[in-house]
Amino acid sequence: LLHGPFAYHSLKMLPISLALATQAAALLFLILATGEGKSRHRVFAGLLAGLLAGLAALARAEFLLFILVGAAYLGYRNRSLGTPAAFLLGAGLLILPATVHNFKQGDTVLIASAGGENLFIGNQRGADGGHTQLSPAAPTLFSQRIEARAMAESAAGKELRPSEISSYWTGRAFQEITADIPGWLGLLGKKFLRVLDPGDPADMYSLSLERSIYLPGLYLLLLPAGFVLAAGSLGIAGSWRMPESRPLLLFLGFHLVVLLLFFVSTRLRIPFYYGLALFAGFGLDRLATAWRDGQRRIHVLAGAAFILALAVTGFIREAPGPRDRVRLAAVLSMQEKLDEGLAVLQPALGQEPPSPAAEDQAGWLLQKKRDWAGAEAHYRRALAAGPDDPRQVQTRSRLARVLEHQGRLQEAAAEHDRAVLSPFAQPGTHYERDLFLKRVR
Repeated sequence: LLHGPFAYHSLKMLPISLALATQAAALLFLILATGEGKSRHRVFAGLLAGLLAGLAALARAEFLLFILVGAAYLGYRNRSLGTPAAFLLGAGLLILPATVHNFKQGDTVLIASAGGENLFIGNQRGADGGHTQLSPAAPTLFSQRIEARAMAESAAGKELRPSEISSYWTGRAFQEITADIPGWLGLLGKKFLRVLDPGDPADMYSLSLERSIYLPGLYLLLLPAGFVLAAGSLGIAGSWRMPESRPLLLFLGFHLVVLLLFFVSTRLRIPFYYGLALFAGFGLDRLATAWRDGQRRIHVLAGAAFILALAVTGFIREAPGPRDRVRLAAVLSMQEKLDEGLAVLQPALGQEPPSPAAEDQAGWLLQKKRDWAGAEAHYRRALAAGPDDPRQVQTRSRLARVLEHQGRLQEAAAEHDRAVLSPFAQPGTHYERDLFLKRVR
């Protein structure tokens, strides 16, 4: 309850709250289904666990994999088929309506069909362990599904069903992995480090940035990921041999595997940190008990120092970067809050080396304010920051528009020409130049 990302991301996306609630309840009844007592009680607990696991899978489709893992675990612990069968039956009853709906729409998909493209995004060469855009034409999560369909259908030369699109991207993901296996193993290492990042490896939303500007009440939820990670590690170390910890370790290990399979962000790793929080409570309890009983206090102090060190590191690493500021400024730009967007960007401007994204976004905000000279200065800093990339195409088109407003038509034409000659040029790039040519002729 004191870990800020839980509350913050639940405010942003309802499925976070649903996923945590349903997964926690499913885990509880899974544990009850492996306990002592009459066989029919365990079967009933398994049925309830399955119903809740099916509901959890509707909230987060990757939980489908846990249903298979949970059924295998129940069979192993109970040495019978009754409890795992009840578990699978319960899950199937909750998932069936979604599957029937998909079938009526013309496809055989259990719940959702985004798994293939997400697998590609997380395992493509050049990925950093987080969400790497599908293509230059799909820079955001919101445009990803449209572009994923377009690219798959273009490659197939025909219209595809959602399951076929997912299969296409799954195949592409395995091609990326097998093309550079040492590089992929290194990518797994990057993902693992992001899972254990004591700060905030954000993808769409920055807790630290929005907390400092809009949500200061979240400072009361003062435990960063580093605190949960450190205390949870101590809890795992002190309990991994205990039979009671095995379902929790199973839950935690499942979420770790899912993150390593796909990609890692604060939002997506929240269920993993929920599992860690359970072990963190145990670890803190063990430290308090050992201190009270006077046992090995030097070890207790070392454990407390470890928790404090990772907690402080987490606070430091939560500081927002230029990318976080650019994303928030882009939202403010769409809301026409131009001065507010510039204020958000200010700490990321004028740095050496320049941040191309921050400079480009500042130029766009000033362009909307009709400050042509200021916009030009930021665009030129963005272009001077490095080699040609997808964003520079957009920057050149915007700079050309600013130069046109200043009456510098030859310079504007040159920037449009550079933009359309870029390998990253999009249909919109050519459209902007054609409009320019139509206006000046």
